[in-house]
Amino acid sequence: MTEIKSFSELKETISKSEKSYLLLYKQGAEKSDCAFENFKRASAHLNNINFLYSDVTSTRDIHPEYGITTAPALLEFENSF
Repeated sequence: MTEIKSFSELKETISKSEKSYLLLYKQGAEKSDCAFENFKRASAHLNNINFLYSDVTSTRDIHPEYGITTAPALLEFENSF
């Protein structure tokens, strides 16, 4: 799993993989913390997929790019963004 701290970092990271998942979550919120733990478990079993995460309280420029207004949210990327 890789933490993403900006939209530009996200674009660069997903360009290097055929398939990526990005979890947008809010640390400390019950649903988000649960989603993060499940995401972490899934990443341990699927080595051929890029698992990325970003906390919306500290990274503010990703979720507006995709119209995300609630967390947690899971985005899937294949061959582009």
